[in-house]
Amino acid sequence: MEWQVKKVANIIGFSPGTTLKEQWIILFAHYDTWSIVPNLGEGATDACGIAALLELARFYSQVPHARSIMFIAFSGHGEGLSGARYFVDSLVVADSWPQVLRPNQTAGQGIFYFLGVDLSPETDIVGPVENSDFYYIGVGGSGTILETYTRPLFYQAGGFVGKMKSAWQSVYARVWKIPTFEILSGGVFDIAFEPNSYIVDADAFTGSALAAGTGRFTYRTVYAWFDRKYTPIDTFSRLEDLNNLRPQMEFVLCTSYDLLHITTGIKDEAIRGYNRLHWENWGVPGFYRFTIQAVIYNESTASYEPLPKAIVQIQLSPREHIFTALWSN
Repeated sequence: MEWQVKKVANIIGFSPGTTLKEQWIILFAHYDTWSIVPNLGEGATDACGIAALLELARFYSQVPHARSIMFIAFSGHGEGLSGARYFVDSLVVADSWPQVLRPNQTAGQGIFYFLGVDLSPETDIVGPVENSDFYYIGVGGSGTILETYTRPLFYQAGGFVGKMKSAWQSVYARVWKIPTFEILSGGVFDIAFEPNSYIVDADAFTGSALAAGTGRFTYRTVYAWFDRKYTPIDTFSRLEDLNNLRPQMEFVLCTSYDLLHITTGIKDEAIRGYNRLHWENWGVPGFYRFTIQAVIYNESTASYEPLPKAIVQIQLSPREHIFTALWSN
C-alpha cells in the first residue's frame, strides 16, 4: 500500500450558552479510524461515537442551554491520540481559544466538564469512564470514575442516575440499567465493568492541570468487548442491533443537559479558569510542553553537536519531582 503524510484537522464548533455562558462544557469524539490492516479500516464502531457527537450538536443547536458548549471532532485517534493531545496543547499552552479560557477570567469562569463519547451497539448500557489504559493508569481494565464531582452528581440521592431510573420507569415501564458505584480495596472508587483494556481520547487531558479537579469522563458502552474495533471486519453489516444505541443516547442527552444547567452544590473552584490551568501547585505550571534535542560534546571544537537517531525519555521522579533525560543511539 502507499503511505502518505497528511495533516488532518480537528473540527471544532461552538454553541453559546445563556445564563452561564462563561462556563464551558467540552464535548468530543474522534472521527477517524485505525486498522491493523491500514487500507482496510472500515471503522463502523468508531462511527457510532462521532454519530453520537453529531446528534448532540444537532440537539443543542436547537435547544437553549445555560452553559456554553465546545464540540470537537478529533483526528489522530489511532496515532497516539495525537488530535486530542494537540488540542490540549493548543488550549493550555498556545491560548488558541481565549473565548473559553480568558486571561482576565474571574472566579466561576472557564471549563466545567470534558465529556467524551465512545459508544457501541454491543449492549444497551452506558457508563461514565474517567481513565483508560493509554498512559497505563487503568485499574485492571476497569474504568475509574472521578470521585470529586462526577460521583456525587451522578450517584448521590436525587442524582442523574436516580432521575434516569425514575424516568424510564414512568415513561417506558422498564428498569434502567446502569453500573453501580463500588468501593474497591483501599477506599478506591471504581466501576468494574470493562472486560478488556481500552483507549479513550479523554486520556489526553490526564497528567496536566486539566486533570486536577476538573470534571472529565467518557460516555462509554459497558460490558462490551469492542473486539472488532481496529480490525478489517469492523463493518456496518457486523454491528449489533443499532436500537441498543437509543437508551445510551438518552442517558447521554439527559445527563449532559443536566450538567449544562445544574448550579446546586457547584462551587467556583469546580470551574477551571485560565489562572488555575496555567499556574497551579505553588506557582509551578500545571501543564508542560517539552522541545528536546539530544547533543554530544565535541572536544575538538568545544561545542555541542546534534546526536542523530537519539531516543529521549523524560521521567518524573514521583518523590523529588525532578525531571531527567536519557538518550542513546
